[in-house]
Amino acid sequence: MLVSLAKDIVNDFSLKVEPLWRLHKDNFKVLLEYCEILDKAALFNEVQKTSLGINPVSMEINISLEDIIVFSAVKDDAVYKVLKNTSRFRAYKNPEKNTFNIDLSFPSLWEAVI
Repeated sequence: MLVSLAKDIVNDFSLKVEPLWRLHKDNFKVLLEYCEILDKAALFNEVQKTSLGINPVSMEINISLEDIIVFSAVKDDAVYKVLKNTSRFRAYKNPEKNTFNIDLSFPSLWEAVI
């Protein structure tokens, strides 16, 4: 889910910003690792919808997990590692569905070509 979405979206965005910006491949690998962890957590925690996008101005990566029934992240958990490495994190209740959502932002994966 998120892994394949990340690959497609990041590759498409990279084509739009080249040759002024270059994808930092090591950071992209880390993002894919985080997406894999979040995909597993989404299955385990009954997440109904996941999405991934890129802010065209800041180039930050934004991931949303929506309509979560139950969610667990203990300090030694892989999900905790992902949450700890976000640039922004927000959890909020969806009162219409009695579920909650999590929004995560990660720093840009691109570096300026000099």
